[in-house]
Amino acid sequence: MKIALLIVFAIGVVAYVFLGLRRRLNKALPDNGEETAKSCSNSDSCGVSCFCDDNSLRRQLNQDIIYFEDEELDKFRSTPADGYTPQQVDEFYEVLTTLQPNEIPDWLHSLKLRDINLPESLKEEVAIMLEQ
Repeated sequence: MKIALLIVFAIGVVAYVFLGLRRRLNKALPDNGEETAKSCSNSDSCGVSCFCDDNSLRRQLNQDIIYFEDEELDKFRSTPADGYTPQQVDEFYEVLTTLQPNEIPDWLHSLKLRDINLPESLKEEVAIMLEQ
């Protein structure tokens, strides 16, 4: 009987320690996307938010510019995200609609390397497309 009580007590102590460590770990990790975006805002993010996926490190290390038949967007180099006309936004939208969903992060990285800001009005739509 004493051995059974000691085993139950030992299991309880182990469970208590395990749950305590788990709580500390959960508090240390961000619990919503806003904190993640803030922590990634100074990193090599795509300009929409911080979309971290399996290829994000590869993308950050790759400094080769890949064109997605969007060479005409180079004329917008250094244009602020909120400085585009509706016609200029349409040029970005045309390229965006030709991309496969898995190409979007690479396209955003390419824009960043080319110092081209994604129009502010497209950022929410791109974010939705990346979440799907």
